[in-house]
Amino acid sequence: MIPTHKQKSTLTFSRSIEAESFPGVEYIPGNLTKLTDAIRNIAAENHFEVTDTWMTKVIQLYQIQSIHHGVMMVGQSGAGKSGAWKILLQALQQVEGIEGVSHIIDPKVMSKEALYGNLDSTTREWTDGLFTSILRKIVDNLRGEDTKRHWIVFDGDVDPEWVENLNR
Repeated sequence: MIPTHKQKSTLTFSRSIEAESFPGVEYIPGNLTKLTDAIRNIAAENHFEVTDTWMTKVIQLYQIQSIHHGVMMVGQSGAGKSGAWKILLQALQQVEGIEGVSHIIDPKVMSKEALYGNLDSTTREWTDGLFTSILRKIVDNLRGEDTKRHWIVFDGDVDPEWVENLNR
C-alpha cells in the first residue's frame, strides 16, 4: 500500500512530535505480522471485507486495550465495531494461545442496580448486579478464569448514567 499525501503529512507530523518529545530515541514499531495475518484469515472466514482503514482500527483497538483496562468504541450502527473486537479476540486467541471469553451486556435493558448491584441501607447487605457478578466469577477463579482473556462488553447506545457509574 502506498500512503496518500494526507497519510504522508500526518505520518511526518507524528514523527516530528515524537522526535521533539523523545530526542535521540528511534521509534521501531512492534512486529504485528502474525496478528494481522490471523485477523485477515479470521475475517475472511467470516466473510468480512478487510479494508486498510478497518485493519488500522482493529490494530489500534489491540494497541489501546493492551495499555488500558477500559476501552470505548463508538460509531454508527453497522460500522464494524462488534465484528472488529470479536475478530481481534479470536485472532489473539490464535496467536497467543490464551482463550478469549466475551461477556456481552446490553446496559440499557436494566436498571443501574440490576447492572452494578446495590447496598441495602437497612441491612447493609450487598447484592451483586450483572456486571459485578461477572467480575466476581472471574476474580473467584473457580473454573480457571485466570488462564483466559476476559472482555466484558457493554454493547448498546452510550448512556451518561451507566457510563458515569463505570467511573465510580
